[in-house]
Amino acid sequence: MKQLLPFLQWPRPDAALLRQEALAGLTVGLMVLPQGVAYAALAGMPLVTGIYAHPFQGLQSRPR
Repeated sequence: MKQLLPFLQWPRPDAALLRQEALAGLTVGLMVLPQGVAYAALAGMPLVTGIYAHPFQGLQSRPR
């Protein structure tokens, strides 16, 4: 069964690790939002465009 589902062998996260991951996600989210607004300003677009584009940045920059 573990050969078919290798994720069963992954280590289980504890509460401390989940807190750290949540803090890292919050930090990245807070950094990317103003970055999108700044790029919209550089492009001469309405600033709210950077906020709308924020969730789609991960989809645009996925590895191939």
